[in-house]
Amino acid sequence: MSEFLKVENPFIEPLFDEFFAVKEKQNSIQYKFTGTNEQRFVLLIDKALNDNEMNLLSNIIQAGLKLNLSEMALLNIGEQESGASISDVIISLKPLKMIIWGCNEWVKKEGWGIPLHQIANVRSTKILKADELINYENNKDLKLQLWNLGIKKMIG
Repeated sequence: MSEFLKVENPFIEPLFDEFFAVKEKQNSIQYKFTGTNEQRFVLLIDKALNDNEMNLLSNIIQAGLKLNLSEMALLNIGEQESGASISDVIISLKPLKMIIWGCNEWVKKEGWGIPLHQIANVRSTKILKADELINYENNKDLKLQLWNLGIKKMIG
């Protein structure tokens, strides 16, 4: 227990110890991601990507954002330790920008109502909500929406 907080009641003191232990654990998650995060730009997914999805993602990043995938952080939130959350990813990795590909259940847990292809600011991070990558593979209209409503605004 913290030396700054003195609880003199022996009955409730253990409750405070437990609270501090949980709080400390929550902030100690070490997120695993691919890339260097040099650009402080996180690409968030919630499932493993197949080769077609990886190629599509690389093309979107190189052609649309004019960046290299290796300079970013590609993070699969579904493969992180329990207690992981998008908010905690933002606190831990401190991205300036983030694209959330799908991850609908994770966004729902946060209580965010970010519409598809729209940008929201959360804790100084510009977040673009996109659909699952696979849905862009053969859908030109959806790709155009992603470009016109989201990516153009994110880079502009």
